[in-house]
Amino acid sequence: MNQELKNKIMEILLKENKKEYVCHIQYVVKIGLELAEENKVDPNIVEIACLLHDIGRDKELPGEHHSQTGKRIAEEILKDSLLSQEQQKKIVQCILAHGFDDTPLSTEEQIVRSADAGSKVEYHEAFMLMCKKITYEERLAWGNKYLQKGFEKISIQSYKEKVEQKYTAINAIYQKILSMI
Repeated sequence: MNQELKNKIMEILLKENKKEYVCHIQYVVKIGLELAEENKVDPNIVEIACLLHDIGRDKELPGEHHSQTGKRIAEEILKDSLLSQEQQKKIVQCILAHGFDDTPLSTEEQIVRSADAGSKVEYHEAFMLMCKKITYEERLAWGNKYLQKGFEKISIQSYKEKVEQKYTAINAIYQKILSMI
């Protein structure tokens, strides 16, 4: 990847929301790069898309989903980069596709969505550190929701099978706790 571009993105991420990078984005990148290698796609596109996939969170315009906001912000960040127009288009499509329930079209889109979703399972404990809920019951509901949602949104079957055991174990803990309260 263009190191200058990566440095620019990291500066933005660490300035705007270091907690999200530490608790979520770094794991999305790690998973994304592993899946890019397994699926033989350009790791640069996947890495940049994974880094930027949530760049629009908490910056949405009224009626806008964070992935739509992220697409706009990413286009601005990427416009002066050394990436080709085709590479930039693939990156913003990955960012846009990660937030919706439609089946991603390209392998790169599937990878970014699966990496984002899978990080909520594979690194669930770190993901929970981002929870802003106050009460125990709210935190429990939030964690359970994102565990379920994450597992369901993994669109690469081989990766879903890889994380299924961890998902099942964490889900069993949630179900046991829920049955006791």
